[in-house]
Amino acid sequence: MPRGAEYSRWLATYEKGWRNPSSVPRLKCDSCGERQLTLTFEVYTPGAGSGDAHLWCSACLRGLFLCLAVIRADLPTAPVGANHRPAYDLIQPE
Repeated sequence: MPRGAEYSRWLATYEKGWRNPSSVPRLKCDSCGERQLTLTFEVYTPGAGSGDAHLWCSACLRGLFLCLAVIRADLPTAPVGANHRPAYDLIQPE
């Protein structure tokens, strides 16, 4: 499968999770099909409207990292570095 196609699917899954964070555990991983996704948001400044977004699958350890992601006020955030996540392989755009 072309790299760009996989990246596009992961971005679509991220958008679903961004719109409805409670749905993330029910979403399928775009790499392995398991339902073991986690989405976290980290901010450099509390209350900031942007920060880092991490979406990964605990089953296959693949996922996305988006810097300067828009973070709505209703999304849970943590200070940068506070979330403990595995070393996952990044899905790359083309």
